[in-house]
Amino acid sequence: MAITNKQVKAWTDYFNSLSKEEKKVALAKDAIAQIKAGRTIPTNVTYFKSLQDEDFDIQKNIDKIKCEVCALGCLFISYIKYNNKYNTKDLEEDLIDEIILEDLSKYFTEKELVLIELAFEKWSYDAFLDFDTKISRGIAADRYVEELDITDEEIDMASEFNGDRNADEVLIEICKNIIKNKGKFVL
Repeated sequence: MAITNKQVKAWTDYFNSLSKEEKKVALAKDAIAQIKAGRTIPTNVTYFKSLQDEDFDIQKNIDKIKCEVCALGCLFISYIKYNNKYNTKDLEEDLIDEIILEDLSKYFTEKELVLIELAFEKWSYDAFLDFDTKISRGIAADRYVEELDITDEEIDMASEFNGDRNADEVLIEICKNIIKNKGKFVL
């Protein structure tokens, strides 16, 4: 049974009543809930991959979704819960990174998004600079260091954040970090 319009309105009204920092905390709390419910499966190098064949409204079926996600993808699923705009088929592989980054950048800085993703993926400085695809609005990874003032130390700390934990544990720790720091991801 799909989520009711009344429930959707309640989620949206609640989310819209929050400050920017409170919205980030709400996204992180919901992301943990989605992981624990088995709806989102933290998976490295995967923004979003639906494990269902049919196309459906994600928000109205949030209780039924099953997908593989990276750190940003998981926060994005929580974003959709509060701000419906997407069906599963809207999130095609070649556009997903742009969609996720555009929507999440309403709340998180680009630097926070990059550091969250680095912490989840456990990229070293060299791997980050060698990453051959473009990240966020056509800015190549090697330009991020300069344009977003990301230090070598921050990249190293982000890559060490992961430790020896599995993807679920790392993503939950990232979300707990955001909650603990009142909406900021702090290394």
